[in-house]
Amino acid sequence: MGLQWLGKLPYRFDYSLEVARQQWSLGTDTIDAWAGHWLAGYSIPGKARPRLIAEFNYATGDGNQKDGRRHTFNQLFPSGHDKYGLADQVGWQNILHARTGAEFKLAARWTAGVKFSGYWLADAHDALYNSAGTAIAQRVDGPAGRYVGSEIDETASYQYSKQLRVGGGFAHLFSGTFLNRATPGKDYNYPFVMLTIGLLTVGSRKRRLIRE
Repeated sequence: MGLQWLGKLPYRFDYSLEVARQQWSLGTDTIDAWAGHWLAGYSIPGKARPRLIAEFNYATGDGNQKDGRRHTFNQLFPSGHDKYGLADQVGWQNILHARTGAEFKLAARWTAGVKFSGYWLADAHDALYNSAGTAIAQRVDGPAGRYVGSEIDETASYQYSKQLRVGGGFAHLFSGTFLNRATPGKDYNYPFVMLTIGLLTVGSRKRRLIRE
């Protein structure tokens, strides 16, 4: 069960929040986990129309995976691409994620953004999970610290037409204490390009058929 709420506030502020709770059982284990998302945005008037954001995400982890009680939140619907960083190395499970950044228009058809994230494990005894919900790092012989690392994301896109948008970006994950102890500790780079095609003509035709 969960709740999602978003909207606009006076003085060009906006917000969104989401809280989810998981309770039941799996085999002989009981499930008790929860997760939350909180975001505040502020749009600055002007030609570039910059929007500043501050975001916080949290999902519980499990400190003892042999006691018959499961506290690791299950994000259920992979993939959470760009929800917790563009590099997709962190998912909404056993994580504390703080992010800030800005989005703005460079020109009439150009948009860009830069965001900075920090990651900590919710429970140092549990694993680090990626955006697909797969455990990718864990120290089974003892805690390796909670600080996973930080990430910077840079994006830019060009609206060529109503149906076509092209863009690209770069993400860099800096290894923190946990990754340095539980893995070889190498930083991660993620460059990408994207192409978005919208079939507006098909949508218009569909609406005409519905009216007829």
